Amino acid sequence: MIFYLTRVSRLFLICFLIFITFSNLWASKIQLIYEGDLVSKTETRTIAEKEYISLKAIAKFFKGKTQVYPVGKKVILQFYNKKITFSANSRYALLGNKKIKMEEEPLNSNGDLYIDLEFFLQNPFPELVNCKLEWNPEHQIFSAEPNNTLFPPRIFNLGDSTKIVFESKNELSFQIEKKGRLLLIHIPKSRIGKENFIELNDHLVESLKMNHARKGTDIKIILTRPNLFYHWIKEEDPTRFILEVKSSPKVQSIEDETLKPEKTIKRVEPQKELPLDHAIPQTQIKSTENFPPPLPITPPSKIKRIVIDAGHGGKDPGAIGKNGTKEKELNLLIALELERLLRIEGGYETYLTRTNDDFISLVDRSSFANQKKADLFISIHCNASMKRAEGGFEIYFLSENASDPHAESLADFENSVIELEGKKANQNHHLKEILSSMAQNEFINESSHLCQLIDKAVRKRVKIKSRGVKQANFHVLHGVGMPSILVENAFVTNLQEEKKLRERKFRSSLVDSIFSGVQNFARRHP
Repeated sequence: MIFYLTRVSRLFLICFLIFITFSNLWASKIQLIYEGDLVSKTETRTIAEKEYISLKAIAKFFKGKTQVYPVGKKVILQFYNKKITFSANSRYALLGNKKIKMEEEPLNSNGDLYIDLEFFLQNPFPELVNCKLEWNPEHQIFSAEPNNTLFPPRIFNLGDSTKIVFESKNELSFQIEKKGRLLLIHIPKSRIGKENFIELNDHLVESLKMNHARKGTDIKIILTRPNLFYHWIKEEDPTRFILEVKSSPKVQSIEDETLKPEKTIKRVEPQKELPLDHAIPQTQIKSTENFPPPLPITPPSKIKRIVIDAGHGGKDPGAIGKNGTKEKELNLLIALELERLLRIEGGYETYLTRTNDDFISLVDRSSFANQKKADLFISIHCNASMKRAEGGFEIYFLSENASDPHAESLADFENSVIELEGKKANQNHHLKEILSSMAQNEFINESSHLCQLIDKAVRKRVKIKSRGVKQANFHVLHGVGMPSILVENAFVTNLQEEKKLRERKFRSSLVDSIFSGVQNFARRHP
């Protein structure tokens, strides 16, 4: 009997020790973002508030490979011709013959080694993969930005002109030559990530292509006809080369054309930078064109202040794609990019209803816009449907009666967040009073017009089916004292569109279209 109790006591003691050892270890999932694209989610291990990520996940993320040696409990991580060797019971990794000390020993789990995430944020690893690496514990995002010096172009159709913006990390020089319908630009000592081909098909610019060159980057722009004109401007903070194509040198742009070509414009921006922004130094460019460049863009009308609302957030994930992509995450990425573009490129005073994964009630979102005395309210969403084949872009303004059954069901879905707010969903009497007052004011017509202009820009710029401008009873648009719209960028429940939404290039084309629509709206409502 005493022997039995001793065995039980020993078993209890072993279980207790195991519990103490692993009580601070649990699995969680983080997002991996490469050059703005949501690549995947991967499982990590957390001990004492430290995140450990598997070497297999790191290899896959950076397109490397691993060699596992179970007997010696070693894993070799290989990128290009460089190898890093990790051992299960050692705080030292080997890069060739060089020892690199880690703060923590690796974790051995399921035949893979998990390494403290901090190791990958410090050299020599960022140099090895030629990327700037960041870890955002609040959003659980591990991001990699290739050390490119020239970023993908932003393109805006502004009616009488088409504006193409290139941002750079370094000082710029360039050569530009016009041959009939071709604009050929060479930017020496520059490096791009992915080669870009963009088909515009607007009335001025047909397409744009960026290629790697031997000593820089080649840009080929095809115009719709040979008798078009162009000019450019250089800017600092951020460093930018802005090319504007026009049908005539006499066409009045939305800027006042009074600067000399040598003039450099410097902007002073807020110190706080948003996620995924780049710190960009000064530039110097020499002109080869005699057309006078425009002044920096300033809001061309009474539209001065804009509130951007990233839909859902916190305990409200919104729609969820087949691959697990949450709408709330996409909405925030799009809203952050749109805010930055409106602020830097448009010169607007901008506000975001949320900048992280917070839950905010619908009433608080609209109240925030009113408190800021905004001139426009733009709510950013991604669409959803029970039918997996449903896809496309659509945009809404407020109406008591929905345009069609899908619009009605979508409004019901977006409004269902009220149940998470701890408030009664049935507020029909109060809502009808608001709708009645809104139906009699000018904002319905202005909201409809803004929707039409953005939809038109999307049709020209983005390779996605347009489902048109629609109306529905969205609670987030209730009671806002300004033109207000709700943008459904694409269907996260559509497998192909979910994949596109995870790509920065696609999201940027949507953001550029929204921006172009806002600019054209501002010009028409002085």
